[in-house]
Amino acid sequence: MLSIFASWEFKAHERITIKECVDDLSRHLKEGKYILTEELDFKRHDLLKTLQKCEFWGIIKTLGKQMSVRSTLSAFPAFFDLNERAGFDLISLDDLSKVSFSIKTHDEVKKLASKRGKKFPLRFSEYEKIVVVNEILEKSEKPCVSVNREQYSSLPNPLCKFWVQTSHDSEAYKELLQNQPAFLVEEKSDWRLIGLRVCRDGYLILGGDALVAWSVNK
Repeated sequence: MLSIFASWEFKAHERITIKECVDDLSRHLKEGKYILTEELDFKRHDLLKTLQKCEFWGIIKTLGKQMSVRSTLSAFPAFFDLNERAGFDLISLDDLSKVSFSIKTHDEVKKLASKRGKKFPLRFSEYEKIVVVNEILEKSEKPCVSVNREQYSSLPNPLCKFWVQTSHDSEAYKELLQNQPAFLVEEKSDWRLIGLRVCRDGYLILGGDALVAWSVNK
């Protein structure tokens, strides 16, 4: 819920810091400017309390920069810079294991697309980082993530100190996943939950789905 509110704030201002966003969210909640449904209105105080926790700001910023809670990891904006063709599309976290990719800035991709004779789509203009797919792999990988298990087993926390084990560029994964909400489960209860296998057993649910999994587990 806070991520959706934050998304509105980020889109309403050309430039806004996370502190300014949090201050605006707090004020609007106190003044009753956000009209919540009857089922959620009793959570208004909890939303305000959560906003005051600095460790939650990274989550709010990461999710709030996207169109919705689910969009952060279920569909990355991508430019396919392949020998046989080039074009823009979306790619999921799961599908990244099937390609060789890098992360480039909005401006870098715009120049790259122009060289390939492709127009940069307006729907991707709000994204600061874009996946550039360089190759489709003949055999998909099975990447796993190394984390401090205790840090993510009881509550969703921003993913900070971690390492993705992959034969390709692990730094590209780190750029995408840094500060995403993360919640550790023994096994994935629903195939739709987005995340990565943990190298030493378990599954790390990521993005907005981490909040969903945590809520269900409660």
